[in-house]
Amino acid sequence: MVSATGWAPGLRRAYLVCSIVLVVLVAACGARSMLAGWRPVGDDAFLVLRARDVFSAHPPLLSTASSGGASAGVAYNHPGSAVLFLLAPFARLGDGAGVALGVAVLNAACVALVAWCARRAARPAVAAGVLAGLAGVAWAMGSVALSDPWNPNQATLLLATGVVGAWATWCGVPGAVPVGVGAAVLAAQTHLSFVPPALAVAFLVVVGAAVGRRRADVADDRTWRRGRLAGLLVGALALAPVMVEQAASGRDGNLARILRGARFDEAAVPVGDSLALVARVLTRPPFFLGGSWDVPVFPGDLPGRGAAAVGLGVLGLVLVAAGGAAHRRADRAVGSALAVGTGVLLAGVAASARFPLRIGIPVPYYRWLWPCAALLAVAVAVPLAEAVLRRTGRPADRAAFGFLALALLGGLGAVVSASPAFTGSPPWAQDMVRDVVDPVVAALQDGPPVEVVASGQESSLVVTPALVQRLLAAGVAAGSVDPVVVQQAGEQHRATGREGYVVVPVGPDVAAGPARGRRLSRSRPLPVAERRRLATLRRDAAGILRTSGLVLTPAGRDAPDDLARSLVALVRRSTEDAVRNRFVSAALRAGLVDVPGSGDAVVVEASDRLADADARSLSYWLVPRAVW
Repeated sequence: MVSATGWAPGLRRAYLVCSIVLVVLVAACGARSMLAGWRPVGDDAFLVLRARDVFSAHPPLLSTASSGGASAGVAYNHPGSAVLFLLAPFARLGDGAGVALGVAVLNAACVALVAWCARRAARPAVAAGVLAGLAGVAWAMGSVALSDPWNPNQATLLLATGVVGAWATWCGVPGAVPVGVGAAVLAAQTHLSFVPPALAVAFLVVVGAAVGRRRADVADDRTWRRGRLAGLLVGALALAPVMVEQAASGRDGNLARILRGARFDEAAVPVGDSLALVARVLTRPPFFLGGSWDVPVFPGDLPGRGAAAVGLGVLGLVLVAAGGAAHRRADRAVGSALAVGTGVLLAGVAASARFPLRIGIPVPYYRWLWPCAALLAVAVAVPLAEAVLRRTGRPADRAAFGFLALALLGGLGAVVSASPAFTGSPPWAQDMVRDVVDPVVAALQDGPPVEVVASGQESSLVVTPALVQRLLAAGVAAGSVDPVVVQQAGEQHRATGREGYVVVPVGPDVAAGPARGRRLSRSRPLPVAERRRLATLRRDAAGILRTSGLVLTPAGRDAPDDLARSLVALVRRSTEDAVRNRFVSAALRAGLVDVPGSGDAVVVEASDRLADADARSLSYWLVPRAVW
């Protein structure tokens, strides 16, 4: 027996069970991180700190600092803090580790909302396909990214929820209006790269709601009015921190600074490279299922411009053909999915050529690609599956069971996957927190106020935020005058200069700590055999670079950023510094530079291993301010 909505009882039950299992699996990623001893470091620690401040006298109105500001020469933050308010109850669990659970719960809520919208928007096969597509995005992310609070990780499933909410609105679901608007606003606040596609989602929700109202009868019109009102209220509530901050700051408000800093002094991602990256995700198997959650990507990692153009051209033809078929069948669900997915995709692509070019192409700025790719894949795959079943004389609805099975497979794969995707919290940094931060917190707990000094050493950049966050959680009044720390953590965490003591990081190049300082902690020393091996590597690689140097390859000369040229100049200045620079190995692997002769392998190994050893060498000292 089939209900009036086209859902047989067995399909309804299977869909409900699958949705619940996916919600539980995604939430379990956070519990897994907490049980494994995850600690927030780097940007994650700053996010935890801001989330803790929600219940303080200085609740955050902005998210953490954007690296785009450094390129633009205007310091600004990601637009808003609404997600931090949602994570605030979890930020006080386990010295901040509870945020991992909070992020996973937020992502699980996204899964639940997507399942709800899809169930009401479309027939069983399409709804199950949407659920499978979302599970595929989760699989591509993996359990680490699903529970990590780093900004692009937070925003990915939020944008996916907004995209599905916009699609469901076009399919005639009034209740999807607040889902689409709320998720889009949250995603846009979390990371600047999500602003263009999120604005496209919000626009599509508004248009979809207007179209739905025109199609509605009198009774449904009341439902649409309630949906639009709910969307307005949810959007206004989510935007409140952004608007309050801008109104209070005027011309110096964060939104005004973002607009002033829309042009970057540094190179931007070339249009051709941006399109090639889009083509790689959309047209190369396994498409969005393969993930791309690490950095950086160099031009040599991408398909050629010609291949990318052909791939995107073929994709365009496939989407046009799918849209034509949906129009002939009056298939509103598939046609709307194609329209919404394409619209959001084009908005993201149009803005992507303005992303600042770092060392290679910053893939985290392209996370919006995965939700768009998933919806477009569903819009193509579901009608094909239904057509195959019809040709074999089977009911088309059976395709729903297949897509539900794929959804469960994707959810299980996301939980099983524990690969260290790029999260800002590398495994070595977790060890550093246990070795270096925990002893400092134990020594200073409930003690007098301290100023925490930051340095440019890699380990200090990652560990200092964790140290400040943990000290504050332990009741120590800790602050810093470092401008990056202050912008990331908030002005209320600026050191006053009246603290009696200063906590100072000391790296591997300093034989002893500061005068009259007391060492509070140190990282684990390397084994003797490893130190000898590193000394040999340093000597051999430095000799090779002194003799041969680094030379630019044609790819390095054509690269729009200055990475390769700066590394060649670094070798000329100091081979000792060059062999310990991890970007030397990255540039060699990417074919941007070359070592004449046969010394590439030695230099690559030295660059990787010496940089890694330096990153893990750190101690903290307590120094009286009077002698600092």
